[in-house]
Amino acid sequence: MGSFKTVIAWISLLYVIFAFVACTKKDIGFQESPTSYYPRIHPDILHSQLPLEVSETSGIIRVNGNVWTLNDSGNSNQLYELDGISGQLLRSIRVKNGGNFDWEALTRDDTYVYIGDVGNNNGLRK
Repeated sequence: MGSFKTVIAWISLLYVIFAFVACTKKDIGFQESPTSYYPRIHPDILHSQLPLEVSETSGIIRVNGNVWTLNDSGNSNQLYELDGISGQLLRSIRVKNGGNFDWEALTRDDTYVYIGDVGNNNGLRK
């Protein structure tokens, strides 16, 4: 029987896979065909396990072939860059003056990364 951490790791990995598919065609290198788009996801990502630092991933974006994610509430105010193929942690960046009350979303434009601190666990947020 698998441990709770193993179950959480598998759920996190599935979240990453679904997030890749949900990214725009520009972000993940879709190849256009006359009838549909096909994502190019390296098969090794399907077999990788998220690093321990990414224990409760809650938002994810893809930048230059790598993955950036953050953890949910109760965790530090860090962003984590993961290798887009192996899932290995490349670096973490502390968000200055940005407390993690309940981070849930991550997105970007050409200049900035945006963190959605919008969670409301137990309905306690006003």
